[in-house]
Amino acid sequence: MQLGQTSDPTALVPRSVAGIEAVVTAWQKRGDTASQIARALRRQAVPEGWAGDGADGLEARESEIAASRAP
Repeated sequence: MQLGQTSDPTALVPRSVAGIEAVVTAWQKRGDTASQIARALRRQAVPEGWAGDGADGLEARESEIAASRAP
């Protein structure tokens, strides 16, 4: 089916509309999960007793890391 041969836009989609909607729903769920993880990471502090360059680096970049994962 080609553009101009039908007035039904769904006839131009070579896959099922329901299949596309399922993919959209799955990606929306993944996005929601990623947002939840980002919120949880923003609430995390450097673990008690962790010291050194790694801990200092994380603490210095916490807000930057959280902002990069914000929804």
